[in-house]
Amino acid sequence: MFGDTWKAFTDTKPVELTALAGRRVCFRNVLFPLLARQRFGLYYNMPLEEGCSGSGLMHAFVHHLLYRLNVSQVGPSLENVRLTILTRSTQFRRILNLDEMVVLHHNHAAKSADK
Repeated sequence: MFGDTWKAFTDTKPVELTALAGRRVCFRNVLFPLLARQRFGLYYNMPLEEGCSGSGLMHAFVHHLLYRLNVSQVGPSLENVRLTILTRSTQFRRILNLDEMVVLHHNHAAKSADK
């Protein structure tokens, strides 16, 4: 996910700062991503600040990402709810009961479709 999101902003490959450790580096043009758990960032684990919801900056950010990631939606579908679960395989970001959640969702969706 990070790699795809990075590509939405630049075609330049990211460089890990650890690869530059102990070296003197000068940049003419640089883009630093926000840290994953940065408190007041614009993307990951972002707290909603008062007045930020619906702002032009957030609107532009969301639409830029959707456009560059080629995400499209036809509709909204008023009869269906779409559930998207992003999973990670890292130790602290895994969803331990993911299979159970998927089964519950499918069972609920099947019951709703029968009505």
